[in-house]
Amino acid sequence: MLKMRQILKICLFLILAILVNSCVNTKAIQLVEENKYSKKHLSKLNLYLSNHYSDFAKECLKREQRKSYEIFSRKALKASMGFETWPEDLQLWDVQGAYLADMIFARSKIAEFMLDKQISNSYPELAANGQFNFDCWVEFRSHRLNDGKFTDCKNQFEYALEKLDELKKTRDFKNHIYSKIKWQERQYQKPLEKSYIIFYKNGKWKEDKKANHTLRILSSELEVMQVKNYKIWIHAVVSEKEFKKFKQYLSKLRINSVKRYLSIKVKKDDIVTLETDIDTSGKNTDTSRVEIYLKEIIDYSEDD
Repeated sequence: MLKMRQILKICLFLILAILVNSCVNTKAIQLVEENKYSKKHLSKLNLYLSNHYSDFAKECLKREQRKSYEIFSRKALKASMGFETWPEDLQLWDVQGAYLADMIFARSKIAEFMLDKQISNSYPELAANGQFNFDCWVEFRSHRLNDGKFTDCKNQFEYALEKLDELKKTRDFKNHIYSKIKWQERQYQKPLEKSYIIFYKNGKWKEDKKANHTLRILSSELEVMQVKNYKIWIHAVVSEKEFKKFKQYLSKLRINSVKRYLSIKVKKDDIVTLETDIDTSGKNTDTSRVEIYLKEIIDYSEDD
């Protein structure tokens, strides 16, 4: 008598579990159909997948494939809520023999396209058709159903895969050509070059108002300049009279004064000091100067 009661309890528990599971999955389809979850912010990819899986779940129910109905109704709900869904795991299906190797390769290919968001989001209908028809192919193969629907799913999957592969190759080719063009543009791009001159009175090494104004212009241009890789050359020119009296001393003071100003904006390694020249023009006024040359350094190495 006791064993009979235990058996009845187990039977009742199993019946209840089946009913609850049935209600849950029926509710899942109802939630998708009633559009309880707003589709305003749903991606087109998830929208297509949700519709595919919802219709297929109903078809599985008509064929009395309860397990398939549960899997695809949940998948439909997941997609309708904006979550990612993936091609079916072949380990969960009864796929054997010669078909298994082909399906493993096919799954890896469609998964590759689904992971490539640029492709799957740009061509959502094609990507959704590819994933769904793969799942449809797996479901029919697992139940050994070789009717017209099985063939249609397989053909539709192969068509989607072929088109996605063509689109990816086209995308990759365009990216390659674009990078080539950009590299060629850099090859023939004229580097940015600018020059500034600061004049000094004979015997003086400190900058006057006009010289300071020139340095401020250079400083402002360095701040807004888009060029990141450049060098600055500093070249001092002294008059013959100054050189006879001060030798290199005066030019060094002028160069160091300019370098101190520039060091606030420029890295020390980006400043190159050239040898001092002597002005032999015979003019002893307004010839003493520091010339500043800014030049962009372009990397002509080709991108990988």
